[in-house]
Amino acid sequence: MIRLESAMMMILLSNGIMFLLLNSFYGTTEQSREIPSKIIKSAMNDVKKHLLMNSSKHVFKSRHPDGHFNSIPVYHKRGPIYSSYQCVGENFREDSWQFRSCSFRNLCMDMRDRQFVLLQSPEQKDFQDIFAKQHRLHTHSSTTGNLTVSLGGINPKWRGAKGKLKWFPKVIQADSLKDGYYELPGNSLWVPWHSFAGYNVGHLFWDDFFPIFKLLTMFHLLSTDQPGVIALKNPLLILTKFELKLWGTCDYNPKRTEACNNTFPKFLPAMGVDANTFSSQNTTQLSTFGDQKSNFVCAPRGAAGLGMLTDHGLKLHGWTDEDYETTHNAGRGLIFYQFRNFILSNLGIPVKALGGPPYKLVFSRFSSDTEGRVTGFGSEEKLLRKRFSSDELVIEGYRMSRLSLHEQVKITSEASIFVTVVGGGAMTATFLPQGSTLIAFYPATGGILRNQKTNLPARLDWDVLNHASHIRLHWLPLETRNEPESLDFFSSLVRHELDIIKECC
Repeated sequence: MIRLESAMMMILLSNGIMFLLLNSFYGTTEQSREIPSKIIKSAMNDVKKHLLMNSSKHVFKSRHPDGHFNSIPVYHKRGPIYSSYQCVGENFREDSWQFRSCSFRNLCMDMRDRQFVLLQSPEQKDFQDIFAKQHRLHTHSSTTGNLTVSLGGINPKWRGAKGKLKWFPKVIQADSLKDGYYELPGNSLWVPWHSFAGYNVGHLFWDDFFPIFKLLTMFHLLSTDQPGVIALKNPLLILTKFELKLWGTCDYNPKRTEACNNTFPKFLPAMGVDANTFSSQNTTQLSTFGDQKSNFVCAPRGAAGLGMLTDHGLKLHGWTDEDYETTHNAGRGLIFYQFRNFILSNLGIPVKALGGPPYKLVFSRFSSDTEGRVTGFGSEEKLLRKRFSSDELVIEGYRMSRLSLHEQVKITSEASIFVTVVGGGAMTATFLPQGSTLIAFYPATGGILRNQKTNLPARLDWDVLNHASHIRLHWLPLETRNEPESLDFFSSLVRHELDIIKECC
């Protein structure tokens, strides 16, 4: 419980800070001083109410819930609640929404139409009106105004249809919550998002999960064990998927929808998300004990805006020659490794250094079912078993699609060398330990432009893999892999990498 004296001290401190901020905004004339004093008086009352509500926080948490939202306990509350937001990524252009990401305090959903809303205080409304008058003078704010974001990753093939991703919560007046609201637990993090192509595991992890991780760490909502970073402890991540009918997405046709519905439950634990709490925006459920007292459900924190946080940005994944003209993931090696460790932690798998000797080499067999990329690496495995003793190199092979998520991650996290074909199945390489080696086979003539073959290389997902600094990466062409010279080179490459691993790790 917060002592009353401490609460009053915090109110006085808030009063002083607010006066300085408002005084600098309105000026220092006698007439202007009358303006902030009135607002400060109102703000002090809000602060006092806030502190008194927080003083009973532990008592509030110990009571029985008043219902459940998607299986998560909720508690009915009354009293003032106001939202705020902060956005980053502005480029001062009409396409800013593709680059922005926003963090929200008190992000709510109106269950009547299942729309996300922000609750505006009278003071915020007054400032918004003042800001609107200044906007014509090219004034910009990261906390006020029309700051739309992209709900998900952007496929350049969508062209004009990508505008469907443009989104921002509806802003309503806080006093419209006359019947209170249902509050989610205090550690809740609510992320409205659209899946790029969740039926494909590679897209799911690198175009959905990795961007969500970057979004939350960007706003210090997830801890990456960095000194000086204050983050939520044991956050409860709530993912709510928007249904948008765009080409190649989960909602494009019933087949894609079914595939996504089968994929999400298997892989959501990687993000620490209970599948029972997951739903689309249109299928969220609020159930209450007794009569429902309010139509609003609120989370203390939330975030949205994944447009430029995917592994490819506004490019394709390596199908066309122009995909290689610019890089998108420069400097992201550390956060990619942190994403890897975040997933291991969620699955209860310890982060370990490379083991050995003997060292482990894993073949990811038939990781792709696309014509030209279907291979089980039988020739390579046979050769290595002849040239390396089991005391030096343990050789294993798996069809990852037949394994559980936990099995896939654990096996890969213990590999010193991992061999795979590019495509969605190569996502498993995310979980390789620091200092390991990835050998990626790619179609050297598999490039495609406007649905026509170009016979150019298709080093799919090159941009993210080439910047994954915790692994050493080698690209080998698929077309010649069974030739004697290529097999001999493959064996020499494995020997070369083992020599490095023995020295460094």
